This record gives sequence, C-alpha cells and structure tokens, in this order.
Amino acid sequence: MAGEHERRFQVSRAELAQLVLSVNTLPFPPVPVTVDIKTTEEFPETHRKALNLATSAIVQECKTGCKYVSSHNAVAALMLYHRWSGALSDGARKEEVQGVKGRLVLELITDFCGESKTQQSDTPRVEFLYEAFQRITEAWLESYATTGLDIVVEFPARVSIAQESPLHAAMAGYCYTQGFVYSQKNEKLRCPTHEQVKAEYERMTREEAEEGDAQPMDDAGCRAMEMEMTRIYGRSEYEALLALCGARIMKDTLYGFVPENTETQLSVAEQAEALARMAVQTCDRLSAERARVAREDAANQSAEKCTQATDAMSAEHAEAARGEDANESTVTGAITVVEATDEP
Repeated sequence: MAGEHERRFQVSRAELAQLVLSVNTLPFPPVPVTVDIKTTEEFPETHRKALNLATSAIVQECKTGCKYVSSHNAVAALMLYHRWSGALSDGARKEEVQGVKGRLVLELITDFCGESKTQQSDTPRVEFLYEAFQRITEAWLESYATTGLDIVVEFPARVSIAQESPLHAAMAGYCYTQGFVYSQKNEKLRCPTHEQVKAEYERMTREEAEEGDAQPMDDAGCRAMEMEMTRIYGRSEYEALLALCGARIMKDTLYGFVPENTETQLSVAEQAEALARMAVQTCDRLSAERARVAREDAANQSAEKCTQATDAMSAEHAEAARGEDANESTVTGAITVVEATDEP
C-alpha cells in the first residue's frame, strides 16, 4: 500500500516527455517569473505532499541564487500538482479552467491584432511582447489555484538571460517545437527561420560525414535531430528568440484564421481583429451558459437536500403522531372498560 502511494508521486519517462511537449506547445513562450504559492486553512492536508513534491524543483531553482524561474517550469510544476492531487477531478471545474485558458488565448490574439493596427506593422515590438506574454502568463498560472491555494505571480525587472541558463534552454526548446509545428502548416505560416535552422543541421551532418567528427554534435549513434536543432536555436540570445516567437504569433494571428480570397473591404489585420472579437463574444456566451447551468445544478441539489430533510422530518412527525394515537386509544379503552364494570 505504501509503495502504491509513493508511485503516485513519480513521473515515468513517457509522462515526462508528455509534460515537456505540453509546455512546449503552450500559446506563449517561457519568461522569467517569480511565483509565491501560499496555502490557507481551507487547503486540504491530503494535497500537501502533492504540492510540496510538485513545486520542489522550482523552489530549488530559486535557491541557486537566481531570483526567477522559467514560467514554463512553474506551469509544469502546477500541472503535476493538479494531476497528483486530483484537484480537477470534478468535471465542471475542469471545464471551467479550460474555458478560462481558451479566453486567455483569444485575449492574446486580440492584443496582437491591436499591436499590428497601432504600429501598422507585422513585426511586434519587444516591449509589447514582454507585456503581452507577462499578462497571459500571470493569468495562466493563477488559473491553477484551488481551494485554499493562492498563487501570486510577479515579474522581475528586465534582466539579462545568460546563454545556456535554464530559461534560455527552455526558450530554445520552445522555439524548436513551435518551428516544427509551423512547418506543418501552409506556406504563408511556415517559419523561414526554422527552415534555416534545419538547413544548418543538414549542413553540419553532411560535413561531418565528409570530414569526420569535427562538428559540435552528439555521436551519430545517440544523435537526435530535435536536440541538435534546439542547440542551433540556442546560439541566439534570449531576446532574439523572444522576438522570433512574437513574429510567429503575429503571422498566425493575421493569416492563420482569415480565409483567402475573401471579398471584403477590410484589411487582413481588420479581418483578424473582427474574428477575434467574435470569438471572444462566443467564448463569453458559452462561459455564461456554463455558469448558469452550474448555478441551476447547485440550486437543484440544494432543493433536493431540503426536500429530503423535509421528508425525513415529516416521517419523524408522522411516526410520533402514530405513537400518540396509539397511547390515546389505550387510555380510552381502559376508561371504557372501567365504566362498563361500574354498571349495576
């Protein structure tokens, strides 16, 4: 039994790979963040170990002298907490959190539409990218809060991200995964930078085959293309990779949802903004409907409990009344008998 309990808080290789893929397909890149996680008296003690173990890695990372962690590491930690604690075992609550995250993505798209419209450019400013990615990161992390668990997110002043630091490595991995995803889309959304990185990897493997083991690559027997391409992405500084992420999202925002050859007087940016606005309205309508259904369910459950309690009380009263009637019949019968024996 104890062994089963301990295995509950372990992550297999397959689960780890899935966790990495989950954060690398988030709709925003990793940014430096500080996360303050506090519990109140309402926090279930049965969740305590799950929380402590899930967040231990980011706690240790902060103790290395770095005043921040990768936001993706924080997301991964809270995903593990939810999984191990069963915090989202309730279907309605899980659907609610998914709805919140869906709206955050739409808000990010709307932000990028506004940036394109304001700047009259498809290249977002770095200052805008920090603001937009910090805004969605904060709300995304806070969505993992549960009963008795408060999550406070802050961002350090603009810092210099060292090459090969955990955050820089996370960004390089994110850029590779996103580049691969965009390479599977149509010609307009494909990322030329990813094609260049792939071409560089192919050049390195070709030259190694011709000249011997002279390239800074893993041995052929244990080499993985995704790792080598991630290293190539990692040659660039963090802020350059951040700008690359922004350029990809901007292109996806403007051209990923707008049908081609649409007969309209609107520009591509205006069409994208109109679609985003309609999507937000639809999301809000669905969210309001879910909230209404949840309120009705809660009211019905409360009414059902009241009915059950009333029925139970009525049954008790009826039982008590039957007892009183029985007592009264006994007394009346005794009087009648006495009266009958007193007759001459």
